[in-house]
Amino acid sequence: MSETALVKSVLQALALEPGVTAWRCNSGRRGRVTFGLGVGAADVIAIVAPLGRLCALECKVAGGTQREDQKTWQRAVQSRGGVYALVHSVDEARRAIREARRMA
Repeated sequence: MSETALVKSVLQALALEPGVTAWRCNSGRRGRVTFGLGVGAADVIAIVAPLGRLCALECKVAGGTQREDQKTWQRAVQSRGGVYALVHSVDEARRAIREARRMA
């Protein structure tokens, strides 16, 4: 499965989760122009009810690793009370959503 297919599968699964709104986050840099939520932003951004907890999901296929800018983004999310997960499957994405619910 490609990373694009994984992101699509995660978004489809999260669309069925009650109280979850999720978006695909395209971000990066072209030349000197930064777009999206910034370089290193997670592939999927979700808001989880009841308290609106941010859940950022970085989707990677087997063998994929985080870049340093993605690790920096992870630290920023976690240090501000959000949930960040490196996910390799829909099941891992669902676990991250459950974690966000537990933190509420």
